[in-house]
Amino acid sequence: MTAAETRFRAAFFDVDGTLVDSNRRFHPLTVAAIHRMREQGFGRSLATGRMWRSARPFAEAIAADLPLVLYNGARVTDPTSGRTLEEVLLPLAQATFGVEAARRHGLHINYYLGDDLFVERLDERALGSMVKDGSDPQRVESLDRLLDRDPVKLLCIGTPEQCDAFKAEVDRGAPGPKRPTVVRSEPEYVEVLAPGVTKGGGLAVALRHAGLAPSEVVAFGDNLNDLELLELAGLGVAPGDGHPGAVQRADRVIGDHDSDAVGRALFDIFALEREAG
Repeated sequence: MTAAETRFRAAFFDVDGTLVDSNRRFHPLTVAAIHRMREQGFGRSLATGRMWRSARPFAEAIAADLPLVLYNGARVTDPTSGRTLEEVLLPLAQATFGVEAARRHGLHINYYLGDDLFVERLDERALGSMVKDGSDPQRVESLDRLLDRDPVKLLCIGTPEQCDAFKAEVDRGAPGPKRPTVVRSEPEYVEVLAPGVTKGGGLAVALRHAGLAPSEVVAFGDNLNDLELLELAGLGVAPGDGHPGAVQRADRVIGDHDSDAVGRALFDIFALEREAG
């Protein structure tokens, strides 16, 4: 069966907690399924909170051929060149408020400006983020010196309780006619993005560039930052060990992300041919 004979023509994948296992490795069945997708003409891309340098190895692993949704929807990027196709930046006044609020709540701050990542301290939280994301941040004495132009986003790291308190303060008090998007991407992560920015919005932009309709796309995601992605796609798929909010919102729930569930789902949804033997 070919792409022209099926309802769906492409898949967009969240990376962490979905496409790869807890050690950020691909299950062999997922690799086989993506190989078959490529052979049979189905599109592949990512919808992730990661920046380009961090997402690139995963984009290359799936041979992504559709625009990438990065920074939780703030930027849409060409998968081959890394060229930015469209982006929505966080207004400086809201970024400044977020930095000050994060400091009050004792959160570590990853500050994404242009194509670079900046931190004030290389503490345990920063190092953990570096390992997880494969990132290489630049250390600065104070982020205050960077508060002169709009960043892409803030990623703040702390305990779930610190993140809850920080999110409540930014939701309540950030300046501007529209509140920034404040989303929990992991229990210890809370991100601040421009008003209205979501993975779903980023997906809509990527599909416009690709000439695809949302009804033609399958999206995989596991967390609260994936809700709009799962809702917009023609079929939203969540691993069973994902956040309850994502599991509840998904059209289909599969096995946990440390299993072969994504690969099995791809073979089923896209009616992929299996190798003989």
